[in-house]
Amino acid sequence: MCGNSLIGARRQIYQVRQLPTGTGRKAKPGKLWHQHAPEELAWNAELPEDCIFHFLLPDPGMAAYNNKMIKQLEPDAVKHCKTWNKAFVGGAFTEFQIAQLKRLIRLVNALMKDWAEELAQLRKRTTDPLLVWPESAASRAPEPWTPLQRKDRIHQQEVAGKGVANANARLRLKWTMDYWAALWFWPIQQAELLPSRDEWLLELSMILGDLEQGVGPEVNQQSLFPDTQRRQMAMDFSDRHGFVNVGKLKQEFERFQKVEAVCNRIRPLHWDLEFADLLKNGGFDLIVGNPPWLKVEWEEKGVIGDYDPIILIHKISAGDLTRLRSDSFGTYQKLRSAYLQEFESQNGSQAFFNAIGNYSLLKGSQTNLFKCFLPQAWRVASQQGSQGFLHPEGVYDDTKGGMLREVLYGRLRHHLEFQNELKLFPIGSRNKFSLNIYGPRPKPSFFHLANLFHAKTR
Repeated sequence: MCGNSLIGARRQIYQVRQLPTGTGRKAKPGKLWHQHAPEELAWNAELPEDCIFHFLLPDPGMAAYNNKMIKQLEPDAVKHCKTWNKAFVGGAFTEFQIAQLKRLIRLVNALMKDWAEELAQLRKRTTDPLLVWPESAASRAPEPWTPLQRKDRIHQQEVAGKGVANANARLRLKWTMDYWAALWFWPIQQAELLPSRDEWLLELSMILGDLEQGVGPEVNQQSLFPDTQRRQMAMDFSDRHGFVNVGKLKQEFERFQKVEAVCNRIRPLHWDLEFADLLKNGGFDLIVGNPPWLKVEWEEKGVIGDYDPIILIHKISAGDLTRLRSDSFGTYQKLRSAYLQEFESQNGSQAFFNAIGNYSLLKGSQTNLFKCFLPQAWRVASQQGSQGFLHPEGVYDDTKGGMLREVLYGRLRHHLEFQNELKLFPIGSRNKFSLNIYGPRPKPSFFHLANLFHAKTR
């Protein structure tokens, strides 16, 4: 899979009682849903009566643009975003909206379970046997391999839905999750396209099949069902979930086009969707990575420097930066849109990572991408799984990182600390980093080795 593995929706839920439902004191909970971490919903668990999937709810971090310079560049759009956020997130939920959400969660859960089973079958149909050990090869009869062209066609039709009019379970869920993700990164200059809460729920109802579309004449140009799939299986899905033509929705609703454009840029990766079958069966046994050691922060000089390198060569005062920014906007026609787009990406990422609902273990901790990978990996790991990460030592000495360390020390198995004296990484010779091996969560017990200089040390 290819995408941003830190940004995406999950199989997690909130409770209806965490939503404001009126103006009275009893109608507003002491802590709102976005002030809590959502609960994991196990794949084999029954859907609780009054739960709501987290990606069907708004968040204060969506389209939240408070940068002083952006306010000067786009005052009306920023004001519109602020007004929208207040109503979209802060407004009380009506009885009708609650009823809509309850219908949608049942649809989402049914689609998720259908997709997990279908994906398991797809893997069997498109994964060739590769017998590594001689004893396993001797005990099994050779199986025929599936031609690559056949695999590609199965993937195009049954996963990506290309040329198929009725959207499959994955596409309906992906569009729902993408819509939610896109709202964190919404283009400032298209603020007027942000949906009201009623519009959002209505459009989610169309995507998920709660409001079924009619089969129009344009279907003649496409297959109603995949020709790589058993027809009865496709018809059973249609009987259960109705007909949804995502292509037609994109044609008729400009907002869907914008969602697609935003997600083509940010590339959200919804782990619980793309690996539904694996997570349903326990998760990943092995995860290995060298995540980015990078703070998420807005640095406008880099954007302007792509067009006017002089800003990167010389030391620039705040006053000179203001003048150069203005001059560059006037000289380079594409700079303003690139500038805003980069700000949207950085601001949206920062808001997403700082949201309690997305990364509760990092609450109060300084956002660095490598930290986000740890809870993400632990969440998708199997009960017996191991994870190996090469990362800086910041998780061990961050004064506000106690919540993360409380979980980290329970999982830590090996901590091998390196001094960068040999400059294995271009981060300064006195900086430290470590090789960290994590496992299941019993009590803290790990092997520690410090002052290493090279990986070849024995």
